[in-house]
Amino acid sequence: MYAKGSHEGSLHDKFWPPGWLQGKTPAEYEFGESHPDVETVEAVPTDILMHSQQVHHGSHPNGSPKVRWHLELGIQDANHVNKVQYYRPGIPVDATLPSLLRYIREMGEFSSSYQEAYRDL
Repeated sequence: MYAKGSHEGSLHDKFWPPGWLQGKTPAEYEFGESHPDVETVEAVPTDILMHSQQVHHGSHPNGSPKVRWHLELGIQDANHVNKVQYYRPGIPVDATLPSLLRYIREMGEFSSSYQEAYRDL
């Protein structure tokens, strides 16, 4: 589901790490599945969906017995300075099983370091 036009605003504070809210209660989130600006985009295996990081998006519940995979890649200016230094995994060099398994392990390290970095903000 994509909320059309939502990229024109800022990232809703519902999606901020709790430390960024500094005790503030997030505003009510308006982009539910029944919102008139929310559109469902049907995708099948091997489809690629691309959008701005600012677009409010989500998925319907997975009603199948199969696992739903989601891989998210971001691109930023090489000169951008992050506020918090955290581990950044490299993009896999190929699609071999060892390379993809190494990438999954590194993504786990990334996730752990990110959570650690933002836990006390």
